[in-house]
Amino acid sequence: MMNFNLNVGIIILILFCLLGFLAGNAYSEALIPDLTDFKVQVTDSDKLLIIDFWAEWCKPCKIQRPILERLVLFNDRYNKGRISWLNVNVDDRKMYKNFRPLRGLPVLLFLIDGKEIYRMIGLTPFTTIQDVINRVFREEELENRKEDEKVEDCSGGACEPPPGY
Repeated sequence: MMNFNLNVGIIILILFCLLGFLAGNAYSEALIPDLTDFKVQVTDSDKLLIIDFWAEWCKPCKIQRPILERLVLFNDRYNKGRISWLNVNVDDRKMYKNFRPLRGLPVLLFLIDGKEIYRMIGLTPFTTIQDVINRVFREEELENRKEDEKVEDCSGGACEPPPGY
């Protein structure tokens, strides 16, 4: 009787693990979609775009995947709508050809307006990737502040004096 309960328990545990694995794979594909249309998803994007280049046979890529999923969830909470994430399987030659040369895997490309601004090669920790994201947004905020200051600068004689002057 005890042996039967043990076997049933092991089978149930295996089923839960299998269901969790299958659900985890479906979840990750939903979190980070595949790159399917270069023009629409890359060239026309007005957000910070992070593209993960990976391969099924690459062990560091498989380790990197849960790190990227945590980053997606974290940034969805704090930078909602400011970042797009995409996958490119390097064995899928039609999308990979747009990004040559790539040396080593995994590779993370950071793009703004379709132009590469940063590249990470190899297995990269959560904090390092998040630091780059934070740096990009800090630089963007500084540029916006400088543009606002230029508008308020009256040295060219375009501003009117304050009322009652």
